[in-house]
Amino acid sequence: MVRMNVLADALKSINNAEKRGKRQVLIRPCSKVIVRFLTVMMKHGYIGEFEIIDDHRAGKIVVNLTGRLNKCGVISPRFDVQLKDLEKWQNNLLASWTMKKQDENTQEGKSWDSFSRDVIHTFTNKMPHGKKKKRWQN
Repeated sequence: MVRMNVLADALKSINNAEKRGKRQVLIRPCSKVIVRFLTVMMKHGYIGEFEIIDDHRAGKIVVNLTGRLNKCGVISPRFDVQLKDLEKWQNNLLASWTMKKQDENTQEGKSWDSFSRDVIHTFTNKMPHGKKKKRWQN
């Protein structure tokens, strides 16, 4: 059977393992998109280190989980978004969740940005939303 979206499958298996309280999860098949996404997650501290296992087939990745991840997922289909429309798309796709978190956190005096990260996939690479915006504005 053909996998249609390997990134969505990988993130779903990470979510399921995190919910069950596992310390490690095995992701297969391995791809460049998954590896780059996992490096962004690791830089922000949502997951621990990961190891790529070359089995001379599609490859495997063993990810160490830290327990800090609430939920991660893919917005599918991948929409073509211009930089000027980025804020509108963010508000439309994440409106209810961010408004709920914003209401909870304004009572505590926290910013809701600390609870969510958006990773933008471009032709060149993947990076968090804030860095992408700064890069295009400079």
